[in-house]
Amino acid sequence: MQELSFYCKAIYMDSLSDAFINLGALSVSIEDADIDSAEEYPLFLEPGFSEAQFHWSRNRVNVLVSNEENPLDMLNSALDHLAMSNKDVDYISVVELEELDWVSLVQSKFSPILVTERICIVSSINQNDIYSNITNTNPSNIHYIEINPGLAFGTGSHPTTSLCLSWLDNNIKERSSLLDYGCGSGILAITALKLGAERVVAVDIDSQAISCAKHNASINNVSLIVCAPEDMPFNTYEVVVANILSKPLQLMANKLYSMVQNNGYLVLSGILSNQIEDVVSVYLPNIKLHVWKEIDGWVCLYGKKYIE
Repeated sequence: MQELSFYCKAIYMDSLSDAFINLGALSVSIEDADIDSAEEYPLFLEPGFSEAQFHWSRNRVNVLVSNEENPLDMLNSALDHLAMSNKDVDYISVVELEELDWVSLVQSKFSPILVTERICIVSSINQNDIYSNITNTNPSNIHYIEINPGLAFGTGSHPTTSLCLSWLDNNIKERSSLLDYGCGSGILAITALKLGAERVVAVDIDSQAISCAKHNASINNVSLIVCAPEDMPFNTYEVVVANILSKPLQLMANKLYSMVQNNGYLVLSGILSNQIEDVVSVYLPNIKLHVWKEIDGWVCLYGKKYIE
């Protein structure tokens, strides 16, 4: 496999990416050309944004090409197709990459994560390896959640996920119902079942996330309903948890609130500390949200639904 890298302006990004894919590139990735410099510009893109700025001002494009293709010929073809010239890109390089099983590599580097005193996220149920990485704990009191990393968001390592796991550990009740909306790997739903919840549904709009959550439920030996939003089997739940991002959480406020049973809880994560006020204000007509905890600038909000 080969990697073609070059720099270009934001105005060319979408058309160049599409051209490479149409020419047979294996993948195209884009990163900030000024990363780790004084000119670095953080860019947070969330569903629902209407801003036109979807790229950095200067972008590094990395194109993966099979060994059967000539990366420079592919670049020239893309430029010709778009009526561009070599002057529109700069600092071109081509390197050969070692063939790797990336999923296996990620899994091999995924160490057990003790999120709380009784929730441990692991990539393989190998008790000796698990115990060798965990100290000052009582193994018999730990719920092990086996997650296949690299397939969908949610391995317990990100603050947004660990915040939700912490809330579940402190609040989930035996035989309760829970909806994990935007389930990704299914980690929250699976953990809820291990903690004693009974009627648990994991929902996602991404078909790969649905497949991943089903697989993870299987290897954890739990009975989890996984489906797309339109196929949800129940209308309301005692706990509705959504670990997504601030903007979609705001756009879906009425929908998420409507699925919480009276006296039930709504738990939201994927929110930066400077976005708290925006999210809380959107939900306030229906439910008052509070900060559960904050980790590294990320927060988890929760609220209890009361209807007179």
